[in-house]
This record gives sequence, structure tokens and C-alpha cells, in this order.
Amino acid sequence: MHFSGQPGGSSALRSRSSPGSHQIRCVRAAAAPAPPRAGGAAGQQPPARGVASRSTCHGRAAAAALAALLALGSPQQQALAEAAPPAQLERSAAPAPSPGALLLDDARAAGVLRALPAPPRTAPPLPRIARQDIRRSVLPNGLRLLLLRDPQVPLVRGTLLLAGGQSASPADKVGLASIAAEVQRAGGSAVHPGDALDERLEDLAAAIEAVAGPRAVSVEFECASEDAAEVLSLVGELAAAPAFPAERLAVVKQQVLESLSHRDDVASSVARRELRKIMLGPDSLWARTPTPAGVASITDADLRAWWAEWERPDAAVLAVVGDFEADEMAAAAARALGGWAPAPGQPLAPRPVPGAGVEAAAAAAAAAAAGERSQAGGGAGVVWLVDRPGAAQASVATGEPGVSLTHPDAARLSALNSVLNSFGGALFDELRTREGLCYSVSGGWELPFDHEGAFLAAGETSQPALFLKELRRVLAAATEAPPPAERLARAKQERINSFVFNFATPAAQLQRAAAYELLGVPEGFLYNFRDSLQAVSAADVAAAAARHLHPYGQPAVVVADAAAAAPALRAAGFEVRPLALERYD
Repeated sequence: MHFSGQPGGSSALRSRSSPGSHQIRCVRAAAAPAPPRAGGAAGQQPPARGVASRSTCHGRAAAAALAALLALGSPQQQALAEAAPPAQLERSAAPAPSPGALLLDDARAAGVLRALPAPPRTAPPLPRIARQDIRRSVLPNGLRLLLLRDPQVPLVRGTLLLAGGQSASPADKVGLASIAAEVQRAGGSAVHPGDALDERLEDLAAAIEAVAGPRAVSVEFECASEDAAEVLSLVGELAAAPAFPAERLAVVKQQVLESLSHRDDVASSVARRELRKIMLGPDSLWARTPTPAGVASITDADLRAWWAEWERPDAAVLAVVGDFEADEMAAAAARALGGWAPAPGQPLAPRPVPGAGVEAAAAAAAAAAAGERSQAGGGAGVVWLVDRPGAAQASVATGEPGVSLTHPDAARLSALNSVLNSFGGALFDELRTREGLCYSVSGGWELPFDHEGAFLAAGETSQPALFLKELRRVLAAATEAPPPAERLARAKQERINSFVFNFATPAAQLQRAAAYELLGVPEGFLYNFRDSLQAVSAADVAAAAARHLHPYGQPAVVVADAAAAAPALRAAGFEVRPLALERYD
């Protein structure tokens, strides 16, 4: 688990060379013409003495400049001069040296190296992480406003987060939120329809994008500081009065249907997708997937109904960072979005985002199919086999329901994630380095804040039966004994060191603050989690693993050539059940 919050957009600044850029230039020496070489073409002249090609001359000048910069003004300058052999002053009269002659000989190189200062043995202390001063306020319509001034460049970036997201899509129209967000942006508003909006943004060299995440729709924008008020007004139009044109909906639906036709192209994605359906239930918010029938049934009326139900100011957060004065930006936000109100006929308070109730029903349905999962000690377990004829490699995924980031064991499981993974991790060392069973392997807990996640382990192998047995052996070992002290220390340090990336830019800090505001995460949660991680012991990790990890009771999905994989899986003691994928032809 990384400490970072919601992902955000990024921008690129292009730099161009200016006429005033410092350059090292080579000037050719004048020389009298010389007779052509024997056998050479008429008019071709050999280079005169002291005259090198432009590239060679540039290389020499750059090397000389670098050496001068290393020595200039330092106590080693005299030592460098003494280490160098006497040089001829009249180089113009000497033949041009070959490229090999430009290299230092061993003795001279040793002298230069001795003259250089010794490299530092310790790193300087890192600067303390300072929390940014975020200005918070609430508009009369309930919109929460977060402002952070960053005058480094004359740009403004912003994010409007709207509660709902993909988890708010109806069960029979999974994907509605994503399609609505796409059409909302592409179709524009009543004042600025799609093409007019695109043209105006292009004139301003600005951008607005909308995307639906699991729990929220994010409308992100970026522009020059002087255009922030106008771009904010365009965002306000999209939020308060989207057009949702039917022709744009038809294009987006066709794009989604095309992507669905390729959903089974990647075997590892198939294994993970089908595993989620088995262990969480196919109706789980975190396992269900769009279908062609559901996508085809979505109309522009569905988009408007979804917008009216979920996009409202009292369930939204606007976060803006950049080069501006806070009072002016607050006033611009009030002008652009202060008149936004819930759609007519909506309740006074926003609806809660679907969650616990849906998951409880999905989990009950999954538990009712108890025969689909073997219990510990009841054989090697159940393997669901997806046939992919001719496949040379098998994709394997196994797992079980997990916990949320607020669980008391979350920090211990986060530390165990690092113990198991990456170079030097238990899974990599055992299954790839020592046994050579796979090229890639991973396993760990997803730890979302607002719902229970899952433990997932996966890998690519040509020996799925042996790989699965050894994978479970390594996971079981984590529940039986504490991890080695050195490995745990390294794992904890990796996690704690990653903490700094949450503060890499003011924009990243503000986006995390906006996500926390929307989800109701306490402001100091990130620091508290870091402190909990620092306090984790090896015994804590083993105890948490024993409570939450049951490798011999986990279902597994294998995507492989069934004719080759099934006999070996059965011989290893697994109960093999064929799993047919839904056909979307």
C-alpha cells in the first residue's frame, strides 16, 4: 500500500533553447589549400594541421570545459596541473591527435583521481516535511472549497470531486457512471456545447477532463492563471447544466462495446477478474463488470437521471492549487459554482454511496456457494480452470476477502506486503530465484479506506500445479513464524520512505486532502498510519497473518491450456472445475 491518496492529473512544461543559452563553440583554424590525396576525388582537401571536425572539436572543448569546472577555484587545481604531463604550447603545429590519444593514460588518470575530494560517506539529513497551508471554506450551497497557493509557475490546476462514482451505477447498467462522465465532458453544456467548449479551451490552451472512479467522479482542469475564472465558469456549466447529447452517447457506447470485445485478451486480467467474482460474489461492487447488454440499454435519460441523483454541490469538493490570490480565487469559485443547486425533486440531503448493504448481500450469496471453496485440510483446494488452447504460459490468481485501511491490523498487513514482494521479498526469492517457477509473482492486501479490500496473489508460470502448491507453502510460512528481522526492517523502511512522495508537489497534497474530505478521512490519518507502521514488530506481522491469511482455503483461478494443465493439477491434489467465460459475440 502506498501512502498516497487519489491519483491526479499531471502536466508537462516544454522548454526551448533560447538565443542566450550558453554554448561551447569550436572555431576552425584557417589553412591553405593542399593538393588532393592520391586516389581522392578532385577538389577534396585533407584537413589542415590543427583543424579538427566540428564534432571532434566540440567533444574536445566539452571535455576541457568539464575538467576546468572540476578544478576551477578548488584546492585541487594545482594538484591537477602537477599530475598532468607537460603540454606543448604550439598545438597548431602538431598533428591532430586521434580520438584514442584523447583518453588519459593510467598514470595521469590515477593522479587526477587522487586529486579529487573523497566522496561523502553519509547522506545529508532530509528536510522536514511541512504541511501545506490549505485554506478551507464552504459555499452557501454546501460545496466544500480547498485552496492552496503555489506561485512557482503561472498555472492553476483544480479538481471537482463528486460523490458516487462507479459504485453508484445500477446493477443492471454497470458502467453508467463512467459513460455519464465521458459524455458530460464530450457533450459540453447548454451554453457551450461540445465543439464550442473544445474550441474555447483550445483558444485558452486549457484542459478539462472528467472520469469516474470507484467512489467519485473527478472533473479536472488546468489553465493559465489569468484564465482561471473563465475555466472555472466552464466547469460550473458542466456540473450544473450538462447537455448529454444523444449523438455523443452513441459514440461513447460504441467505444465501450469495442473495449468489451477485447476484455479477455490478457490472461492475467481474466484470472483476477474471475477470482473476484468467485470470492466476493458476482454482484459485489468490486467484482461486477459491464456487459454488452447493459451498456447497450443505457439512454440519455439514464445519464440525466444519474446526474440528477448524484451530482450536487453538497456532496462535492472543489480543490484548486496554483498561482493565485486566495480571496480572488474564492470569489471566482463562488461566481462559477455558487448558483449550482441539487436538481429539482431531489432530497434535501445527498444519498449515501452504496456500500455495506450491497456487499453484505453479495458476500452472503458467495458464502451460499460454499462448495465452490475448499476449507483448510480438505484437500489441496479448488482450482477454476479457464481453457486457453495453445497457451505456453499459465496465469494463476488466488485470494480471499480482506480488510480496510481502518482495521487495527492494516499497518501490520501493509508491512507484510513488503515482506512478501519486490526484489528480496519472500515470494520473489522462493518462487523465482530459488525454484525458477515463474518470472513474475506478487501477493498482498488491497487496503482501501472506505470498504473491505481483498488479498490477492498471482503469477505467470509454465507449471501452474507446482507453482500454486509452492505459492501456498510460502504464504502459509508467513502465518507460522515471524519474518526475519532484517527483511522486516527493510520492508518497513521501504514503506516509511515512500511517505515522502505524498508531499512531492503541492498539487499532490491538495488532491489527497480533497479525497480525504470527500471520504471523511481524518486529516491526520496519514501520519497516524506511518507511526503505526513504525511500531510494527515481527511478532505483530506473524499474528496478523495468522488472523487474515488462509492460503489452503483460498479459491484459485488458472488460465491455461486445459489439456496440458488439468492432469498436473489433479495429480497435485487439486479439484479442477472448468470455468467458461461469458461470450459477447
